[in-house]
Amino acid sequence: GFVLLKEEENIEEKEFTNYTFSHYLENCHKVIKWEFENGKLIGKKSFLLKSDHTNIVVSGLEWIGSSQETSGCWDPGKYEGESTDQTKRLSTAFCLLTFLGAGHTDRAGKYKKNVKIGIQWLISEQQKDGSFASDNSINGICTWALAEAAGMGCGGAEVKNSAIKACQFILNQQNVSGGFNDYGKSDNLEPGEYDKMAPTAWCVMGLKFAGLAGILEDKVKISFNKVKQLFENTINTKDNTLESKGHA
Repeated sequence: GFVLLKEEENIEEKEFTNYTFSHYLENCHKVIKWEFENGKLIGKKSFLLKSDHTNIVVSGLEWIGSSQETSGCWDPGKYEGESTDQTKRLSTAFCLLTFLGAGHTDRAGKYKKNVKIGIQWLISEQQKDGSFASDNSINGICTWALAEAAGMGCGGAEVKNSAIKACQFILNQQNVSGGFNDYGKSDNLEPGEYDKMAPTAWCVMGLKFAGLAGILEDKVKISFNKVKQLFENTINTKDNTLESKGHA
């Protein structure tokens, strides 16, 4: 996790355990990165931000913009992550969402070129069936990025058509029960292997922004009703540990 510090705060004496991202501090000058392994703190690193950065978001956007590949993607393999086609698509979708969330589009804002080539690259990676990966969590996140881009007027008909294809793929992946699996539908799967919460959450996010962008609105509403029924009828594990393995 990251903790933001005002310039006058002491790194060693400050109590961090109660900090969350709701404690957003403007004019931050230091960032602490905590490193954990198996739930235990194994180290921490401090970073000084440039004095002219009055907002941590500005600093983050600058770094993300500078780390983009000339092709338009973001490659996590260059930053201690795994470099595969699927992880590049996932990273690119998330990076696009940071720019879109900050109000940048392919026509307006400091990072309009980053947004433009990022969207173009992501569309070029889309499969014929509308998917981006075998993993439905990645499909949901990529759909979210394209739908939000389309809703903000990026790329015209090309982006909207790509978002429609992505949205339709997700709709086709939904189980009769209302949830989504990591991989494919649940026709031949045992209980506990379908309706996973992670892909369900990400697919819902993708569909939500598709609906907001005016994409397949009626179908999205029907899909949401199925998800609602799933959550209302599911007995949860009543824990927040890894033992639940992502199941409801």
